[in-house]
Amino acid sequence: MKHAILVVSKVGQPDDRAACMMGYVSVHDDAAANRRARRISDGAATHDCAHDRPMVEPFAAQVPPR
Repeated sequence: MKHAILVVSKVGQPDDRAACMMGYVSVHDDAAANRRARRISDGAATHDCAHDRPMVEPFAAQVPPR
């Protein structure tokens, strides 16, 4: 069974090149999935790519290794 997943990424900046995946959101309910992805991305300013693990929803559990 195929399943769509939104990947929420933090993009590196010139002064801080850290970039990483912040979360994986299941797209089983399209509009609500976008809202949940936005909530995760709102934390980009405080997300530490070196130490913080991505948030993985239960329906998105089969994602690439972290």
